[in-house]
Amino acid sequence: MEITVKERTYRIDLTLGACREYKRGSGKEISEVSGPADIAELLYACAVSTGRRTGKPVEMTMEEFCDELTMDALASFMRMLEEAGLTGGEADGSVSKKKNPR
Repeated sequence: MEITVKERTYRIDLTLGACREYKRGSGKEISEVSGPADIAELLYACAVSTGRRTGKPVEMTMEEFCDELTMDALASFMRMLEEAGLTGGEADGSVSKKKNPR
């Protein structure tokens, strides 16, 4: 997926590198994400990791990134999490692994 923040388009990939970036910044695993602030921090980690991999670094702090982040972009990211097998749409805003129905 791609999002535009402060007139710059960022590719967003949920990778192991993004998970490690999120843990490094927050001290949490992605299974511990709860609420919009954590989801925005995970989105930032994905942007940073993808930027590092593609040679297009994010040139703003997490705070600057979040200040410019719209709720529409956050909602799109939550849909991406759902498609990746993470619910991202819990009533409390938490992210957890979907359980396979039997």
